[in-house]
Amino acid sequence: MHPYHIISGHPRISVHTLHQMTPMLMKLHRGQPVAFINKEVAKDKGIEDGDMIKVYNDYDASELMASLSAGVGPDQIAIYMWEPNQFKDWKSHDAMLIGMPKGTHLAMDYKQLRHQFFTGSPNPTGDRALRVNFEKVS
Repeated sequence: MHPYHIISGHPRISVHTLHQMTPMLMKLHRGQPVAFINKEVAKDKGIEDGDMIKVYNDYDASELMASLSAGVGPDQIAIYMWEPNQFKDWKSHDAMLIGMPKGTHLAMDYKQLRHQFFTGSPNPTGDRALRVNFEKVS
């Protein structure tokens, strides 16, 4: 069982995730993908601010830096949008998404509707309430 769920959104320092890699804007955050986790839950798991954590489910896993926050619920992990190349082995938290292809991607032979790799998940923001677990990377 995976007791936590991901909440997400767009970071306030960028209009698009590509802006997250702009050198000037990287000074406004930690310069790498971050997962915001509840302070008390982190304490119970022996995780400190800045530690690397593995967020995982039965499908896949991703590594992020832990940022402890009192504003995140005890059953939540907040992960904002990051580009895949910013993750170890290019495995973003999107790797854990489980979803069926959209029916329109499989319809007829329309080029704009054709099913392709990376269009199999419902959409790039389909991570809301994705059930996961996490642990400190040793």
